[in-house]
Amino acid sequence: TINFTAFQSRYGHTQTTLHDGRLVVTGGLYYTRLVGGYLVDPPIAYYLKDIQISSNGVIWSPMTSSAAWSGRSGHSFAESYDNSTYYVYGGSNAGGPLSDFWSSPDLITWTLVNASTGYPGEGAIIIPQPTGSIIKLDGWGGTNMSVSYDGGKLWEVVNTSAVSQMNTASYNRNGAIYEVQYNDTRVWSPTYATDQNPAHTYTTTGNFTPILMVTGPSGSSNTST
Repeated sequence: TINFTAFQSRYGHTQTTLHDGRLVVTGGLYYTRLVGGYLVDPPIAYYLKDIQISSNGVIWSPMTSSAAWSGRSGHSFAESYDNSTYYVYGGSNAGGPLSDFWSSPDLITWTLVNASTGYPGEGAIIIPQPTGSIIKLDGWGGTNMSVSYDGGKLWEVVNTSAVSQMNTASYNRNGAIYEVQYNDTRVWSPTYATDQNPAHTYTTTGNFTPILMVTGPSGSSNTST
């Protein structure tokens, strides 16, 4: 039996499986009509900023009940490809949409990396890549795919039509992105190479828009579509 009462019920939170199999829940929103023993109407909204962790989905423990980032829902959470860093990005709260980007080495201590990454991140997704870069897909209403080569400090738009009213998206450990837009599913499959003349062969028939991202020894980059 799964214990759903181990922490506050919520929605708009993130639920992620880490590389070691542990489950992580962050943030979210819940409403209550009971305040100080009295019923209130309309209900009061609470935006959460806790981080809960479990090894089996039954027993949950709080990593922190009050993270440094503000309470939020509709945000994105991810673990870096080398498993050394965790990220929280965007979402929204009572103050409106958020576009801040946070990082942590341990899920407890959080550092603000970028207070405003550009387009508000409600419903956005961040995808750490094997090269150490991070890809960001815009949230509701946005269409951009952006990339950061420095842990989220600076972002470069590499595709202005990558997203269109996205319903959801996920990614695997190879960095491939599975994006669902209503009845349309797109798969973005980054290929990494150090060859002088790299090549990529598509395994299915269709029309494709390749995006070449080149990173130099100093971390500088250039993009071509």
